Amino acid sequence: MVLLILSNGNLCSGQTWLWAKKSGGFPNEESRCVVNDPSGNVIITGSFRTPILSVGATNLINRSTTGTSDALVIKYNQNGAILWATSLGGTANDAGRSVATDAAGNIYVTGYYRSSALKFANDSIPNTSNTFADMFVAKLSPAGAFLWVRHLNGTVNEFGNGIATNAAGISYVTGYYSSDTLIVNNDTLLNHAPGALDILLVKIDSQGNFIWGRTYGGPGSDQGQSVVNLTGERFGLTAYYNSDTLMMGNNTLLNLAPGFDDFITAVYDSSGTLQWTKTFGSVSDDRAYGIGADNFGNLLLAGRYGSPTLQFDTITLQNFNPNFTADFFAVKMNANNGHCAWARSLGDSLDEIGEGICADLNGKIYAIGRFSSNQLSIGNRSFNNYVNLGTSDIFLTAFDSTGTSLWSVTAGKSANDYGMSVATMNNRIYITGYFRDTSITFGNFNLINGGAGNQDIFTAALGPPSPLPVELIQFNGYKKDTHSILLNWSTASELNNDHFILEKSSNGTAFEIISIIPGKNNSNFFSEYNFIDENAIEQTLFYRLSQVDLDGSIKTYDPIFIENNNKRLGPFLLSTTTQDGKLIIHYQTPIQELASINVMDHSGRNCLSMQETFNSTSNQLSIDLNHLENGIYLLSFSTPYTYRIFKIIKV
Repeated sequence: MVLLILSNGNLCSGQTWLWAKKSGGFPNEESRCVVNDPSGNVIITGSFRTPILSVGATNLINRSTTGTSDALVIKYNQNGAILWATSLGGTANDAGRSVATDAAGNIYVTGYYRSSALKFANDSIPNTSNTFADMFVAKLSPAGAFLWVRHLNGTVNEFGNGIATNAAGISYVTGYYSSDTLIVNNDTLLNHAPGALDILLVKIDSQGNFIWGRTYGGPGSDQGQSVVNLTGERFGLTAYYNSDTLMMGNNTLLNLAPGFDDFITAVYDSSGTLQWTKTFGSVSDDRAYGIGADNFGNLLLAGRYGSPTLQFDTITLQNFNPNFTADFFAVKMNANNGHCAWARSLGDSLDEIGEGICADLNGKIYAIGRFSSNQLSIGNRSFNNYVNLGTSDIFLTAFDSTGTSLWSVTAGKSANDYGMSVATMNNRIYITGYFRDTSITFGNFNLINGGAGNQDIFTAALGPPSPLPVELIQFNGYKKDTHSILLNWSTASELNNDHFILEKSSNGTAFEIISIIPGKNNSNFFSEYNFIDENAIEQTLFYRLSQVDLDGSIKTYDPIFIENNNKRLGPFLLSTTTQDGKLIIHYQTPIQELASINVMDHSGRNCLSMQETFNSTSNQLSIDLNHLENGIYLLSFSTPYTYRIFKIIKV
C-alpha cells in the first residue's frame, strides 16, 4: 500500500508553514529584521509610508503628509497573533533597520531619521542637521512603551544598520557616518576622508548612555552592516568597504580591487578592543549582509559575491556566472580565530543574494535571501523562479552543522519579493521581508497586497506540523470556463469533521455562504473535495473555507484570491491518487508543458527520474512505485509554472 501526503508549498524534512501575516497599504512598507524574545514572541522592525497603517487593532498614523516613511515595530506571539505595534517618525524619511531583545524581554531598535524631529509616543528628539540623517537607538518595554530614545548627530549623515543586545541590556550598534567629526561619550571619531562614508561602531548601556565609539574607513564608501553577541562578553561585526585600504587596530586590510566592495569579519571584547579581523573579496563587489552565531563558538555569514571566485582560507567558491552576476554564499568560521570550517554558494545566471543567517540550539543553520535566476539548485533539488523575467523570489535554506543542505523553500510570484531576515526558537523558524506581488503564498496562507505594484511587509513562521483535528493540505481555485470556478481542497487526515463551509466574496470582507459540504468524520487517509461555482461573474473573487467539528467548533482558513478574467489561471495540479502500488497524478493545463518528476529517499538519493508532457487532453500520469522498498520518500513535480513536493509513505 502507498499512502500519499501532500506537504504545504515547496517543503520537505517535515517542515510546514504555521502562519503568515502581512502589513501594508499604499504605497510602500518594508520589514528589515526579525528576532525572538525569551518567551518566543516575534518582533520585527522596518518602515511604512501608508498614511494610516492598520496592524491588528492598532492604527499607526504616519506623521508626514508627503508620503515619506516612519519607522515601525510590531510584536507577535509565537502563533502569529499581533500583540502590539508602534512607530517613530516625523515629516521626512525615517526607518528602523535592526532589532534585538534582552533577558527581560525589552526591545532595542536602531535605524535613522531625516526628520527635523523624531517623534515617539508623547516625546521627541531633535535632528540638528535638519535634512541629513541621524542614527537613533530606542529601548521599548515588553509591552511596547518607549523607555528611552537616543541619537548620534553630526553635521552630515549617521545611519544605524545593526544592533546586538546581551542579556543585561548592553547593546553594540554598527552603521556608518559621513560627518567630519562625531562625539561618542569621551571618544572623538574623525572621518578618514571627510564626506566619505566610514564604518561606525558604538556601545550603549541599558540606560541609553553611550560608552565608547570606534570608526574605520578610507576615501571610499565603507559601511558597517551587522553585529552579533558571542560568548565571553564578545561580539562579532561584519562590514564592507571599497576604500583602497582599511586600518583596523594594527591591521592594514588591502582591497584587492579598489572601487569595488570587499567585506570584513571582526571580533571584539566588551571594551571595544579588536581581537582579530579578516577581509574577503576579489575583483568585483563582494558583501556580507548578515552575521550570526551558533552555541558552539562559531560565526556565521551570509551575503553575495560578484567576483569569479571567493576565497575562505583553503576553500574556494566558484561563481556560477563569472560575468559578475552575484551568487549567494554562507560561511561558518571559528569565532576565536576566524578559521573557516566550511563555505557554500548558490547561483545561476542572474543574482542570488543572502540577507540573513542564524542557528538553532542544535547547530542547524538557516539563511534567507532572494534569487533572480530562472532556476536555483540547492542540494539535490531545483527551484523554479515564478517567472523567467529576472524578478526576485524569496528563498530560505537550511544546513546542518557540517554545511550539508537539509531542506529549502521558496516563495514569490511575478514581481520582486525580498527575504530580509531570519530567526529561530523552539523548533520554529521566523522570516520577514517585503513583497511587491498582488499576493504571495506561504503554504495555505495567501497574503493580499494592499496596493498593487507597491510593497507590503510579510512575517511568517515555519516548523514541524502540529496535530490538527483536520489536516488541510491545500485549498485552490481554478478557472473552469467563462463563468465557472472549480474549488478544490484536500486533507491528509480528519478527526470529528462534520462539514466544510465554503464562502465567496467580491471584496475580501463581506462573505456569503455558497455551499456546505459534508466531511469524512474520521479518516486517516488522503481525501479530496471539489465544488464548482457556476455563478463566478465578478472580476475579483475571494473564496474562504471553514471546517466545523461534530461539537460545533469552527476553524476558518485564510481566503484565496482569484482574478476572474480571460487569462488562464492554470496550470494546476488537481489531484493525486494511489492504486495497486501506483501513484496517479492528474494535472490540468491548457497548453503543452514538460514536467520533471523525481523521487528521492530520506537521505536525498534519487530513486526515480522521469519527464512527461502534459496538455489539455493528456493530463494524467501513472508512476509505478512497486520497485521501491518500504519507507518514506519525497516526490517533486516541476514544470515552468508549478512546483510541488509530496511525501510518500510506502508500507
